Amino acid sequence: MTRGRDFAEVAAAAGVDVDEARLVIEDLDPETQITLRSAEEGTLVGPLSFQGGLTLVWVARKSVPDAHDPAQRARASAWLLDAAITRHAGRARFLLEL
Repeated sequence: MTRGRDFAEVAAAAGVDVDEARLVIEDLDPETQITLRSAEEGTLVGPLSFQGGLTLVWVARKSVPDAHDPAQRARASAWLLDAAITRHAGRARFLLEL
């Protein structure tokens, strides 16, 4: 945080825990995705509904997926396959020979 006290210091004074997490935006609900996509780095966002409660999110850093990261490549491949199947499933025709 650039103004005032440190984020962890403020949380400790309020008696709440601070957890650090790296989130994949597509794993979040649509409303939270919209909110966090529009948030700038270095901003405090919230309160947001998250895992059955309310939370504040400090957006420390945002990054785009790394094409060289095997886990991110696998995730992207699965998403593309699912999107292709969904798109073409309604148009699929099967020809059966009896």
